[in-house]
Amino acid sequence: MDLSGFLGGNKDQFQWLLDPVYGPGSGLKIDLGKNNPDIASMDFYSMKELETYILKLLREHGKKFAYGGYGESREFYKRSPLFLQGEPRIIHLGTDFWLPAFTAIHLPCNGRIRYITDHTGRGNYGPTIITEHHLNRHSFFLLFGHLSRASLDPESRGIMKEQGEIIGYLGDYDENGDWPPHLHFQIIHKLKDDSGDYPGVAAVHESQSYLNNCPDPSLIFNIE
Repeated sequence: MDLSGFLGGNKDQFQWLLDPVYGPGSGLKIDLGKNNPDIASMDFYSMKELETYILKLLREHGKKFAYGGYGESREFYKRSPLFLQGEPRIIHLGTDFWLPAFTAIHLPCNGRIRYITDHTGRGNYGPTIITEHHLNRHSFFLLFGHLSRASLDPESRGIMKEQGEIIGYLGDYDENGDWPPHLHFQIIHKLKDDSGDYPGVAAVHESQSYLNNCPDPSLIFNIE
């Protein structure tokens, strides 16, 4: 059985990422892709317009947080030179959870902290933690991006963490890569190297290979 099949058949082994006040049923799936006309008309130099748009959707639908984006083609990555080296990288490889800054993020299953890195620069991950997991002979990694700098403790690398423990808190614009507060959550089957980094966005021509290595997070949560 491949990793996607295992994850989809074992949801009961994973705990929800957020506090109970932000249960899965209080979330709104949103489209931030290039074919959304509301997104196409935005000025992405300042991401405040995107935050305003997300908050408006939440008010209209009576929801507490927004999520989505796995495999989505997003033009707003072109605002940063980080994604424009060679073929533009626009295909999103994880799921974003749009929540207030400093929201607590919980570990879905027992695991070890593998990397702690602050990916500085506009459009980048900001403070990021990657954890390593082994379940029923399956190995994989979880990436938590756009955290607060206070979430990073260099001495915690290699430490085992239990399911449900707080892994970190969301960062604000000035520390998370200049994004509206959100968690970039990504499942990774195999890391490319030991650098402590892994792409969260891919160019179109290589996106299928990356998506095959990064299963859809909805496989382990009760979200679609």
